[in-house]
Amino acid sequence: MLRIREPIPQLELVAYGLWGLTFAALPVAMAVAILRYRLYDIDLIINRTIVYGIVTAALAALFAGLSALTQRLLVTVTGQNSDAAPITRPSRSRRRSRRCARAFRRR
Repeated sequence: MLRIREPIPQLELVAYGLWGLTFAALPVAMAVAILRYRLYDIDLIINRTIVYGIVTAALAALFAGLSALTQRLLVTVTGQNSDAAPITRPSRSRRRSRRCARAFRRR
């Protein structure tokens, strides 16, 4: 009867390590080729990605800062602790009355 032997743990570890290096080497080789031979105008794409990322982060920081400033200003002026209550209450009642008028109109 033929017995299948257990795999050697060290050999299995080496095989997985080589597989991982081979798997990781492919994207690295592609990146080197693209950057070295300037394929697909990748430098332009990378530049735009970095610029758009910086602009997006700056706009997010500006929005967060203005939101916090507006919230503090409204809390000091109105004395209410709700975040957007002074802004949304009048428009909410107007929207509700429009919805009710639209839903319950006479036909």
